[in-house]
Amino acid sequence: QVSQMGLILDPLADKILAAALVVMLIFYRGFPVWLAALIIGRDLMILGAAAILLKGSKVVVPSTITGKYTFFFIVVLVSCSVIRFDFGVAVLTFITTALIIASMAIYARTYKRIKNGRIVATYQDKIIVRIIRIGLTAAIVIPLLVKLYFQL
Repeated sequence: QVSQMGLILDPLADKILAAALVVMLIFYRGFPVWLAALIIGRDLMILGAAAILLKGSKVVVPSTITGKYTFFFIVVLVSCSVIRFDFGVAVLTFITTALIIASMAIYARTYKRIKNGRIVATYQDKIIVRIIRIGLTAAIVIPLLVKLYFQL
């Protein structure tokens, strides 16, 4: 079951957790400050836009599929940083940066459409798209896990 409060609190909790971990990693693992600024900046942009929309029109924008993948790869990147898996950090920095930029553009477009009074359709997952998405995710994550296994 999905509630309006859940649509607000779940992503907010994710963003707070990610920001706290990224800030800690700057000090304890040498996490790139520019990447931390990009991650936190994206989250602040989304929160600011969501607050404006919620205040003005009581519209809660659900997460996009790009936003969900961005957060997934942020979590994997942070995990690689925590365990000092440098290969994973190197690969995921590129992927995560590209996803952050893409998700920022998509959220900005969505915000603009809602502010202009257009209805924004929620994402409808098609089976073929889901299969491709899962396959691509596995193609990225499985080699990282194998490399990590042999590194340990």
